[in-house]
Amino acid sequence: MLTRGQTQIYLLGSCVTEVIGAKLPSRRQVFGLFMDRHITQKLSIRDIATQVVQLVLPFWEKAMIPTRPKQHCISQLEKLFEEWRILKKHQNCVTPGHKLKEAEFVDRLEDLFDVAQADALSMIKIPEDRAFLIAQREKGRRGVTASAEVRGYRTADRYLRISMNFCGYGYHFRQSHGYGIRIGYGQRITDCKFA
Repeated sequence: MLTRGQTQIYLLGSCVTEVIGAKLPSRRQVFGLFMDRHITQKLSIRDIATQVVQLVLPFWEKAMIPTRPKQHCISQLEKLFEEWRILKKHQNCVTPGHKLKEAEFVDRLEDLFDVAQADALSMIKIPEDRAFLIAQREKGRRGVTASAEVRGYRTADRYLRISMNFCGYGYHFRQSHGYGIRIGYGQRITDCKFA
C-alpha cells in the first residue's frame, strides 16, 4: 500500500481518478487525471493524453461549445506535461526565477483547460452559452453547466416547435447530429428523455 507521501505529485498534489463537477474541467483536474493514468497504466504519453482528452471532451459537448480537433487538444495536454516535467527536473533549484515559474504554473492549474475553438465566441449563437464560456475563462471559473442543460432544453423546445412530426404516441424531433427528443402527451419539455 502506498503512503500519501508516495502518491503526492510535484506541484500538483494528489492525482484525480475522474473528472467530476458542474464546471468545465480545470487544468488541475485534467492534469491530475493524466498523471493518475500515467502512474497506474504506464502507457505512452500520447496514449494517455488521448484517453484523457476523450474523457474531457464530453463536458464541452454538454455545454454546447465547439471544440478544436482532438489532435490539437492532445498536443495541448502533452505541452502541459512537458512544462511540468521541465520544472520537476529542477525541483531542487532555489533561485527566485525558478520559484516564480513554479508559482505561475500552480496558479495556472486552477484556470480552464480551454479546448474551445479560437473563434468559438463568434460561432456560438445563443448569448447565454457565449456568456458561460466567457465566465469559465475568467479567474475562478464562474458558472456551472447545469444551467447549460436547462438552456439546452429551451433550445430544443424552440426547435421542437419549428419542426414537429406526429408519431403514434407523441412527438419526435431529430436534430442534425442524431439526438432525438420524445415528448408524450401532456409532458413538458423538461420531462423529456433523450431517445
